[in-house]
Amino acid sequence: MSLELDEHRLYLSDPARLEAFTRALREVVRPDDVVLDLGTGTGILGMLACRAGAARVYAVESGAMAGLTRAIVRANHLGDRMTVVRGHSTQVDLPEPVSLIVTDQIGNFGFNAGLFECMADARARLLSPRGRSIPAWVELWTAPAEHPAVRSQVRFWEGRPAGFDYAPASEIARSTGYTIDVDPSQLLAPGGMAVHVEPPAATATISGGCTAVIERPGTMDGVAGWFRAGLSPSVQMTNAPGDAGRIARRPVVFPLKSPRTVTRGDRVEIRIRVIAPLSIVEWHVVLTNSDGAGGWTERGSTFTGLLMSSEDFRRTRPDWRPALSKWGKARRTVLELCDGRPLAEIERELLARHGDVVATPEDAAVFVAEVVTRYAD
Repeated sequence: MSLELDEHRLYLSDPARLEAFTRALREVVRPDDVVLDLGTGTGILGMLACRAGAARVYAVESGAMAGLTRAIVRANHLGDRMTVVRGHSTQVDLPEPVSLIVTDQIGNFGFNAGLFECMADARARLLSPRGRSIPAWVELWTAPAEHPAVRSQVRFWEGRPAGFDYAPASEIARSTGYTIDVDPSQLLAPGGMAVHVEPPAATATISGGCTAVIERPGTMDGVAGWFRAGLSPSVQMTNAPGDAGRIARRPVVFPLKSPRTVTRGDRVEIRIRVIAPLSIVEWHVVLTNSDGAGGWTERGSTFTGLLMSSEDFRRTRPDWRPALSKWGKARRTVLELCDGRPLAEIERELLARHGDVVATPEDAAVFVAEVVTRYAD
C-alpha cells in the first residue's frame, strides 16, 4: 500500500477531526459559496463542503494523489460541483474568486504544514474581499513538561552505541522538536496560550509567550506544544493533552539541553518564536524559583538541529557562485524542450545530449516524466 494513502487512512479514521470539520462546515457554508479546499488530499473537506450546501468546490492538491481524488469525487457523484486542481496552491489560478477557504494544513504545533504561507497567498490571490477561512484563527499553547521518553531519546546520543562516540549528534538531538504523545500527568503546570494568530493575515515570523506556575515537584525535560484552532464560531479543534475532544495528532516537545529540577510554586516563562516558511522554532525558557532566589535560563532552536553539511552551508553564502551540475543541465534541457513538441522527441533529445545522465531510453523516460509532471502544463 502507498504510504501516502495510509497516511490519509489515518486522517479519515479520526472521528474527532471529521466531526469538527463536519460541524464547522455545516455552520459556515452558505448556499452560494464557492469553496477552496487547500491541500485536499482525498477530497474529504471539499466533499463535506458540498454536503453542507456549497455551490462549487475547487480542491487543490500538489501531489500525485490528485488522480485518486478525482476518482473519489466521481464515485461520490460530485463531479458537477467539485473540481480537483493539480498543483501547489501558490502556483495555481482559479476561474473565479472563492468565498471560503478550508484547510487542515495545521500540523502538530499549529503552523508546520505550510498553513500561514499558503493561506496568506490564497487570501491575496484567490479569496474574494469579504471571504472567510477555516480555520479562522490558530493558537499555539505551551507548558513545562516532564517526559522521560524525550529525555531518553536525547541522552541516547551521549552514550556509546556499539562502542563508538556519537557526541557530535548530541547537540542536534537537543535541538529537535519531538512529535510524541504527551499525557496530561506529564505536564508540570497548566498550559498557556503563547500565540494567537489569524492564518490569512499571519506574517512569516510569529512570536509570543506565556508564564506557567509549577504545580508539582519534578524534572522539567522540555516544553510541550500543541494547538487550538477556531474552525467556526462554535467549533474548535485541538490536539491538547487530555482534552476530551482532541484529534489524533500528536503534540510536540522541545527539549531542554539538560533536564532541570523544579518545585511547586516555581515560575516558568516560555517564549516561542516561529519562522514558518523554514519550519524553525526557537524557545526561550526562564525559571524563577518560588522563593525568588536563583533560577536559570535556556535557549534552543530547531535551526541548530538541521542536518546540514559544510557543503550545504557553502552553497548558502552570498559570495558563492553556483553552476549547474550535469543533472541540472539535463533538467534545463528538458524544460527548454517543453515547447509543444511530443514527449517521445524530448526523451530522444535528452538521451542524445546527456548520455552521462541517462543511459537508456527507459532512463530518459523516467527522467523526463519527473520534470514535466512537476513543471509543465
